[in-house]
Amino acid sequence: MLASVTASDMRLLSLPEPRPTGLTFGGPDEDMLYGTSGRIGLAPQQIAKAPASGGVFALDRHRRAALLS
Repeated sequence: MLASVTASDMRLLSLPEPRPTGLTFGGPDEDMLYGTSGRIGLAPQQIAKAPASGGVFALDRHRRAALLS
């Protein structure tokens, strides 16, 4: 549960694909950010620039990203 949010808590993240579709927090300490992305409807040029589109991503609190699928 998130009790309060301040401006210093906010972060802007860039994801390696053009169509993020969902985000959720998880992990034992709720400090992992998991995200999904869409691929349907992307032009071939967009997919060529972002081949991980349609995958699931995880980011840790240090902004290290991993492609999970």
